[in-house]
Amino acid sequence: MSEFDTSISFEKRDEFDRRPIAVNIINLLTSDVNVSPMVIDGSWGCGKTEFSLKLINLFKEQHPNYNLVYIDAFQTDYQEDPLLSILSEIIQLLPNDETQKAFKKTATAVLKVGTKTVLKGGVNWILRQDSNSVADDWDEAIADAADNAINKSIDKLLDQQIESESSFKALTASITKITQDKPIIFFIDELDRCKPDFAVRLLEKIKHVFDIDNVQFVLIANKEQLRSSINHCYGLNIDSQKYLDKFLCYSLSLPEVKSKGYGYELNSHNHFLTLIKNSNVLNTTYLSTYDYSSFTKTLFLENRISLREAETFIRYMEIAQTIDHSFNKPDIGVMLLNLLGIFIFCFKPNILTNIDNNKIDAKEINSLLGVSGYNHNSFNSNSSPSRVSVISLLIYLNSNINALKEAKDFGVSEKFFEKFTNFIEPYFNVFNSLGHESYLNILYKIIKTLRLDS
Repeated sequence: MSEFDTSISFEKRDEFDRRPIAVNIINLLTSDVNVSPMVIDGSWGCGKTEFSLKLINLFKEQHPNYNLVYIDAFQTDYQEDPLLSILSEIIQLLPNDETQKAFKKTATAVLKVGTKTVLKGGVNWILRQDSNSVADDWDEAIADAADNAINKSIDKLLDQQIESESSFKALTASITKITQDKPIIFFIDELDRCKPDFAVRLLEKIKHVFDIDNVQFVLIANKEQLRSSINHCYGLNIDSQKYLDKFLCYSLSLPEVKSKGYGYELNSHNHFLTLIKNSNVLNTTYLSTYDYSSFTKTLFLENRISLREAETFIRYMEIAQTIDHSFNKPDIGVMLLNLLGIFIFCFKPNILTNIDNNKIDAKEINSLLGVSGYNHNSFNSNSSPSRVSVISLLIYLNSNINALKEAKDFGVSEKFFEKFTNFIEPYFNVFNSLGHESYLNILYKIIKTLRLDS
């Protein structure tokens, strides 16, 4: 059984309010409703593994009469037959050497059948063996050899089929007896990281071998990647979703947001804010003073940043702070541009390459903020424009591609630019110290810092 932290629990930490989901999964798995195999879906880095471990520990607490087995499939995908890891887990659950020995004998017979290779070119191989002894009458001999080879191949296939059916029936009977008093639930994680052929074989084995009472499977995997594995094995012409549906009884996706009043919160962004508070490198900077959360929330939402990516973002923020004290400047504008620059460095290599080539494309960069075009109406209301609006306009004014070169092209009056100055100046209290540099040089500087070139 793959090792994991048995102390991890929803009671200790449940910042994404996922305990109710776990409770409902447990209720389903212990009911008479057939939900196995079940898949817990989610993008990479959304916290599927942590959720599954908390789920298992809660399950154990509520239902000690179940055998719960956690398997990290990625650690076993070097094996030829996925059955090996599942059957070995069952052996470890057996109470004594005698029962283990009996089950091993049955399991070995099944594995032996499964690992026998029926060569696609078996007839040709036998022909080559027979043809080595053919000296005369080549045509007649090769025809006889072909007949013999076909007969041998058919005999072997029939023998293997009979042996296979007998072995699988014995295995089913054995597992049924083992699980009569204590059902088994397998939690198979990281299936989406496995080699495509291994992942597909595992799905097929679960379907065809383990259709057994008191044995259930919960797969923790990204369904999109599973569909890609199916297409990799069987070609793009196959409907991978329909094929996958043949093997799954129930699917659910871990939510990326949670409700709050009449709105919602993004789990990955909440995680990001918590990580800043807990970071010894960042929690004493101006990040604890200025309100940047609406800006970073937009970045996270528009670019579907996962929990794992939030941790990557924090790590690079800590690097920038350690090298250049990037968040010690009392300027919200500098802070926001630093955050944007770090974001580009972490997640947008194409934009980073363009910036390296001095191609500052306003539309390309603003697309990260969900801004598809310049809208000056956001500055015409009586209320102050949002952080996103100010930074977006700043980018449009200072880029060298798709920039606001002439106000009249965008229906913007000269009076508006005077008004914009009143909006931008409070964002850069010490901007004069930057001399006559473009605002977007702040992006250049933070990227240089992350390359350890400052």
